[in-house]
Amino acid sequence: MSSSHTVLKYLRLIHLCIGVFIAPALLFFAFTGALQTFSLHETTRGSSVSIGLFVSTLSGLYMSYKYIRNRQLITVILLAGIIVPVLLTVF
Repeated sequence: MSSSHTVLKYLRLIHLCIGVFIAPALLFFAFTGALQTFSLHETTRGSSVSIGLFVSTLSGLYMSYKYIRNRQLITVILLAGIIVPVLLTVF
C-alpha cells in the first residue's frame, strides 16, 4: 500500500469516528431546532433545514454501521458521544 493510500485510510477512519461521536449532539440540536421552528398549526419558512440535518445525520450513522467491520467500535464511540456531553453538563 502506498503511503498516500494509508494516510487517506486513516483520515477516513478519523472522520468516521469524529462524525459518530458528534452525531448524538447533531441529532439533538436538529430535533430541538425542528421543534422550535415548527408550530402545531403551521410551519415557518426554512424549517426543513433542521429536518434535512436530522435525516442526513441518521443516514450517516446507518452508513457507519453498514460499511465498517468493527461495529462495536462505532457503538462505543456513539455511546461516548451521548455520555460525555451529559457528564460535562452535570459536572
